Amino acid sequence: MEAPFDPSDRSALRGSRTPQACSNCRKKKAKCDGIRPSCKRCRRTKANCTWAPGPLVPFDNSTAIYTESVVRTDAAPRLSRAAFETATNPRHEYYSPTAESHPERPSSALTNRCVELFFRHHHDLEFCSFIHKPSFCADSASPFLVSAIVTLSSLYLSDTVLQDECDFKSASRLTSRYHLLARRYSRETSDMPSIPSIQANLVLALFEALSSSESLAWMYSGLAIRMALAMRLTQEYHEAQSPQEKEVRRRSFWACFTIDRLISFSTARYGAIPLDYVGVRFPCSEQLFSFGEEEEVGLHLHDLGHPGSTSRLSVPAVFLKTLKLWSSMCELHVAGRRRFRFPPFHSDSPFRLRERALQDWVASLPSKLQWSPQNYEIYRGFGHGRMFVATHILLCHSFVVTHQEYLPQSEEALNDTGAIDEANVPLTYRDERLISVCLQKVAEMAEIIEYLVGKDSQAREDLRSPFTLLAMLSAASVLLWSRFAAEEDMTISTGAQQCNRVKLIFDLFKAWASQWRMALACSGTLEIVCVLYEVAYTGVQGTTFMQSSLSFNHYPTGSDEEEVSRQYHSHCGDGYPDVVTMNQRFYDKIRMVLLGPLNQPKLKEAIMHIFLSTMWQHSWISRNLTAIDTLFLSSPGGGEPLLNEESTTTTAGG
Repeated sequence: MEAPFDPSDRSALRGSRTPQACSNCRKKKAKCDGIRPSCKRCRRTKANCTWAPGPLVPFDNSTAIYTESVVRTDAAPRLSRAAFETATNPRHEYYSPTAESHPERPSSALTNRCVELFFRHHHDLEFCSFIHKPSFCADSASPFLVSAIVTLSSLYLSDTVLQDECDFKSASRLTSRYHLLARRYSRETSDMPSIPSIQANLVLALFEALSSSESLAWMYSGLAIRMALAMRLTQEYHEAQSPQEKEVRRRSFWACFTIDRLISFSTARYGAIPLDYVGVRFPCSEQLFSFGEEEEVGLHLHDLGHPGSTSRLSVPAVFLKTLKLWSSMCELHVAGRRRFRFPPFHSDSPFRLRERALQDWVASLPSKLQWSPQNYEIYRGFGHGRMFVATHILLCHSFVVTHQEYLPQSEEALNDTGAIDEANVPLTYRDERLISVCLQKVAEMAEIIEYLVGKDSQAREDLRSPFTLLAMLSAASVLLWSRFAAEEDMTISTGAQQCNRVKLIFDLFKAWASQWRMALACSGTLEIVCVLYEVAYTGVQGTTFMQSSLSFNHYPTGSDEEEVSRQYHSHCGDGYPDVVTMNQRFYDKIRMVLLGPLNQPKLKEAIMHIFLSTMWQHSWISRNLTAIDTLFLSSPGGGEPLLNEESTTTTAGG
């Protein structure tokens, strides 16, 4: 084995030669940079670059070249001479850890199956199609990127398939092995920015998010973003490269933006990429990208919405613009109305300005890009069905995520009289316009979901994405508010329809939970929200339409609260609040639960017990509990009952 190479010994690098030159450079006796599949000299002369059999230099032409030298100065882990030359040589695309340290590489059959699953489920939407499919070869691609793709795609592999085609006995063992390998690659390449490392870290971040590992998801996405900023992917500074390489850089940046906005909202944080000074184009059409051609006049973010730009709109451009506006509303939701210095009806408030920008964007969309079953069928035929669905789900959710902050709760039941926010607006403030917009957009979202679920399996698959998952959680919460807290003149659907839609969303969460732990976390969050509304507005707990798996079958007493405190402890620096010292108003309870869909189950359990222990004394105020049988055993509109008969025997006193 080769002795470890000391990076401080620069004399050992003098006189280094390219491991192998191409056939043309050998024939002309010219210096060759050794980059495959086409060296710089052959690209300049437009000659056919051929190579004699021999050792391969690790390079992937589907991505752009990083031309800055990077020298490792840390002492551990120490690299071999070949690894250090690869890392510090600007001719090479990426640093690949040595084969001695990472001997595991998936078989070609397994790799190809995982790449196919990756392209089918996530490549087009979450990652903006940043891989050039015609030239992508998993056997010669970045091992870091391949390991990350195998890790993510293993979520969709069954044990039976793996036992028949591979040596793995279960999908969990496959996931564990390549997840650990991808994380090792990420650590070893963390200070060497490159396009494959950016892409691999983004894939790893999405895997962590789908696995409900919110801190790791945030860290890996942040590492990819820092690399993208270090390589200046936010601007068109790469004119010397081929159209294909420039397009890969653009798409890699927009993938950073997409994953950043997804993870920031799901973990209740602010986005890490400011778009005020971004000058990179939107992705071009797939046809131009596939043939390596460049768009003559590309669209930028500031072009959308202006007169004359609608004729050049594409589904990816509309999705990214919608994602920007959606994330701006999500930031207000993360901050919370208690921090708003201006009321929502103030013309200069951030809420009103961003809402107006949303309204202008929706009004500027041409009819061919608006939601309709006919348009969905067209875009599904083009391969953009999932992105078209996600775009319109996010458009609806943009008018819900912050508007739900102003859904008034019953002060009679919750004893919230006198509570105000930063703008001196009472928490019981009623704004008929905000309520109407919120309920209307939830109804539109529910209609899209019902249409796709009832159509066919491909439509149901187009519905499944992390964006729609988070949007449906907010929609279900609003539907529960409409069922329990809204007055009759404020609702736009019957009680039975509201219950059926919540049940539909909950069933989708459960169906997706077999592959996404994130969906399981959202289903648990929805259960908690439902229990809170039931206890607050009826004084009883127990639903028949959600098959609750929670252990909250009684109202906790002081001893229960102490038991929960012993089971879960909030440590300094873990990012979780101390639930015991939180504000216990009902507005804050619902908000806290919805802001942390990926929180640890123990934390959710602690939140639930603490919240219920402070809520039971208000459930008796001006409530005639003898009327529960007539109110809840038969829901309005003749739907199935919300509560079973056994649950009506449980009262607020336990």
